[in-house]
Amino acid sequence: MQRIIFAPLASGERASWEQIAGALRSAIEQGRLKPGAELPSARALAQDAGVTKRTVTCAYDALADEGLVHRLLRGYTVAAPARVPASRDARLASLASEVARVRAGFLAAGYTLEEINAALREQCAEFAPAAVRAEALQ
Repeated sequence: MQRIIFAPLASGERASWEQIAGALRSAIEQGRLKPGAELPSARALAQDAGVTKRTVTCAYDALADEGLVHRLLRGYTVAAPARVPASRDARLASLASEVARVRAGFLAAGYTLEEINAALREQCAEFAPAAVRAEALQ
């Protein structure tokens, strides 16, 4: 895991979590943090930066919301730039691969296939047209 070194946080300008998120964002955009790189634990980075673990978690969550990092079951990694294949078959294969990766992570965390499938159905139904949602609920 790459060590991240911060300049001292400025007081008053921006919230500490925004400063941390900004520094990490810059490191990702400039290629100093490569796709797939594990970020330090929130506890370790908080200690290095002189802030609370919650402050670092807020920064990591903001970057995850932007798609710059992935939340894992334990920790965060730098996200790869989004590359969506052009052909329908390649897109479906890429999607299936990503779903399999996520499913394996949930199985490793102790979730059952039934729980995973139920959660997927619920999340997918949210985006389906009303007629499809009504049919799925029957």
